[in-house]
Amino acid sequence: MTELHSKRLVQHDILEILKNYSDEAHKLSQHRIQELLESEYGISVDRKTVRRHLSALREADEQHICYNEDIARTKEGKKQNILTQWYYRADLTEGELRFLIDCVLFSDAMPENYRRDLIEKLEAMGNKHFRSIISKIDLDVYNRIENSEFFLTIETIETAIAEGRKVAFRYRDMGVDKAYHLRTEDDGTPKDYVVSPYQFIRANGHSYLVCNLEDHEGLRHFRVDRIVECIKLKDGLRPLRKLPGWEAGMRLCEYLTEHPNLWCSKTTHVKLRCPQNLMNDIVDSFGKDVRITPEDNNMMQVRLRIDEEAICHWALQFADGVEIISPKRLRERVAEMLREALKRYEN
Repeated sequence: MTELHSKRLVQHDILEILKNYSDEAHKLSQHRIQELLESEYGISVDRKTVRRHLSALREADEQHICYNEDIARTKEGKKQNILTQWYYRADLTEGELRFLIDCVLFSDAMPENYRRDLIEKLEAMGNKHFRSIISKIDLDVYNRIENSEFFLTIETIETAIAEGRKVAFRYRDMGVDKAYHLRTEDDGTPKDYVVSPYQFIRANGHSYLVCNLEDHEGLRHFRVDRIVECIKLKDGLRPLRKLPGWEAGMRLCEYLTEHPNLWCSKTTHVKLRCPQNLMNDIVDSFGKDVRITPEDNNMMQVRLRIDEEAICHWALQFADGVEIISPKRLRERVAEMLREALKRYEN
């Protein structure tokens, strides 16, 4: 091994030690780096060599190679700055990595081996301190139906969107036997859906495809984990701006606010009254762009534009405190739904 190669190898090993053993909470002295070079790689170097390589790494990458400065005195009593307590600042913090791991852990329909593989890749981006904490994760968080085509479906649809193509797929529903079954036509044959795909969205803990169903107007939503046998077609998709009501395109934040449960009924302006202590639920369900008017007795009026089906079911969920004021037809509809519910409990 040449001397130049040896120097580069030592510098590489020091960088790996910083990545694996250090962060802002676990800083390394030059002496500790010497020890780790010896124990991990069988390399023995003096402290001056370690300091020289650390300085070279710092000069090449100031964003990630960090240190603390301290003041020491020479034998002659003069003050000098020394660089100590070295660490590697990763692109993703432990909190950010843990958040991404939790997203994978609780993802819909992803088979356990897929989740395990993705989590291991995310773990590898952390240091040894992080990996020792994450090793205690239980992947079997709860019993979910798996879809081995999940990633292939996403890739197929993303490619179709990028190329402006339609896609065709089949769709599954849960049966009373706790297994998924394909939707069928009246004659019992599997039903094929042909759609113009526009956007993936995440709502209610699941991933959805926003699309236009062939020979229909408006938008539809399909749970991605229930889509199977998805293929890209040669036919060009129907542009979103050519759909009635969508000539100006879609602002995703507004769409999710108006369709919190991803139903596809018409949207309307709604005014309701409820206790002020429901403010957390209001914002969680509809975002912060609602209009609030405080009233006496810790009540408030809320004005928003929203999908009619969504607001009816939301009002039923909080029926003990929420009153729809307008429009009148929704107020009467919720009242009728409550009367029907009461009959079931009284009989």
